[in-house]
Amino acid sequence: MPFGICTKPLKDDLTKDLLILVEIPDKSSIKVTLSKDATGLDCLESVTKELGLYEVGYFGLSYKTKKGHDWWLVLEKPIKKQLEQNTISYIGSIRLKLKIHFFVNGASWLKLQDKLIRSFYYLQLKDQILEGSLSSEKDSAVLLASYVAQAELGDYDAETFVAFAETHNLYPSVIKFYSHHRGLTCEEAQLEYILIAQQLEGYGDEYYPAKDYDGSIILVGASFLGIVVRHSHGLPPAYFRWPDIVRITHNKKYFCIESAKSFDIIQFEMVEL
Repeated sequence: MPFGICTKPLKDDLTKDLLILVEIPDKSSIKVTLSKDATGLDCLESVTKELGLYEVGYFGLSYKTKKGHDWWLVLEKPIKKQLEQNTISYIGSIRLKLKIHFFVNGASWLKLQDKLIRSFYYLQLKDQILEGSLSSEKDSAVLLASYVAQAELGDYDAETFVAFAETHNLYPSVIKFYSHHRGLTCEEAQLEYILIAQQLEGYGDEYYPAKDYDGSIILVGASFLGIVVRHSHGLPPAYFRWPDIVRITHNKKYFCIESAKSFDIIQFEMVEL
């Protein structure tokens, strides 16, 4: 019986250079080619350099997990290894998103002089409000929409606004506020939008699915203020401010938070990606 010819195994595509397509907040994309051992930080620095952004610390890169969750790339670790473990096998280019990762509030915002960073903040917050991940009451929604119109259309013009309002399904009462914004530049209107969005409940929060001690699904959120745990069965959310947190411990996917102020201890299990 003849033996087959021994040949070297084919190299996996992931041993080649990484071809990465990074979507930025204005929905355009940047192509990046990196070595197979490149880290998330290598990719982030390459993208921000091309955009002319120098305050890299506000940004992160996200990807879709096997279950369709948005997940942050760990910047210190190799991209290839993270995606092999957490995503469905991919062919061709890798798709990532450049997003604001660290939110600021109050006076800290005024220190941001980079117009492009402010624009990215505005675009990401606008997307979150439109998607419903950041909610607002009707009055706030109307005021926010009026600043969107000013930022994207300029000073009020009835004919232009009618088409814009129909496309974006805006309340008729937006006109009253929008017409009062005459003279505001695009950057000024975006800044007003951001300052209002900062006051909304959930601003800067980012939630991850987990299970409590009963096995019920909860959402664990992290923000610049602290950690929020939201329950799906009507219980009020539990808030843990950073100054009050004594200790956060974890063992693999199990986490425990201890608070000095309320002496609360909460344990939960993070849901698989």
